[in-house]
Amino acid sequence: MQYVHIKSIMNKVLEDLDLAQKREYGKICEFWEERVGKKIAGHSCPHSLTSRGKLLVNVDSSPWVEELTLFHKEKIKTALNELLGGKVIKEVFFRIGKVG
Repeated sequence: MQYVHIKSIMNKVLEDLDLAQKREYGKICEFWEERVGKKIAGHSCPHSLTSRGKLLVNVDSSPWVEELTLFHKEKIKTALNELLGGKVIKEVFFRIGKVG
């Protein structure tokens, strides 16, 4: 009889249900302002995180989309990956959308 560790089973179940991704997205939302700063958080909010590590962020205006894309994208990705404990976020995309 072959034994399987419960951890490997649970990891597979979580992966199949995307619970790990939902948990990571929840953590991003919870700590968004702390990680990106009050000023950036005032003009943006996370919208979704795909299973392939693409974070979509809503931003309240075109100038802020440009600002975040040109000057803050990598810093935001690094700060959030530190929060999540790994290279979960592969890419960050900004778009005009509802904030708050």
